[in-house]
Amino acid sequence: MKNNVKRTIINAKKPTGFWGSRVLLSMNIHHDTLTDWGLGHVNIEPNYYILDVGCGGGNALSKMSKMAPEGKLCGIDYSEVSVKESKKKNKDDIKSGKIEITQGSVSSLPYDENSFDLVTGIETYYFWPNPIEDLREVKRTLKPNGLILLIFEARSDENPEIWKDYRDIVDMHIPSETGIKEELEKAGFSDIITDTNGDWLCAVGKKIV
Repeated sequence: MKNNVKRTIINAKKPTGFWGSRVLLSMNIHHDTLTDWGLGHVNIEPNYYILDVGCGGGNALSKMSKMAPEGKLCGIDYSEVSVKESKKKNKDDIKSGKIEITQGSVSSLPYDENSFDLVTGIETYYFWPNPIEDLREVKRTLKPNGLILLIFEARSDENPEIWKDYRDIVDMHIPSETGIKEELEKAGFSDIITDTNGDWLCAVGKKIV
């Protein structure tokens, strides 16, 4: 059982091959309501420049593109399969130049300082290699008063024993509501707001210079 769970989580962490593509399609459907709930915590202006870290199957990019009709969006994921599926999902916006999708890591983002109005991480923070340093790297790319939005389907202060088993099976960082607030503060974010809905958690932080 644990081996099956481990394989599933690893494929969610970095989808590969045929089954990775299937996982991404499933995630687009499974995370749809969660994504809508989380995005409801920020006011996306029509001309926003947005980065989605760990863009997966590209569903969040597609949603935010509609919310920012005059904006520009970037997606980054370290999975080659994720990049391929995200490009397929957003092919029209990519063709028009509105969306760009790149293979890369949150630990070394290929974007200039003060670039984005909003950076999102939807069901990806669990797998960031160095959470505090990676948050600082995200902060570097945000404009002054820019926002980070992190969305989680799981939090360690809800059903902690279940999530402890997941952490034991595979290297996952599952924060609590208090924990994510503290991590954002350590990375230099201000005006942090958190919200929960059952197991779900979202956190918003602002870059103030």
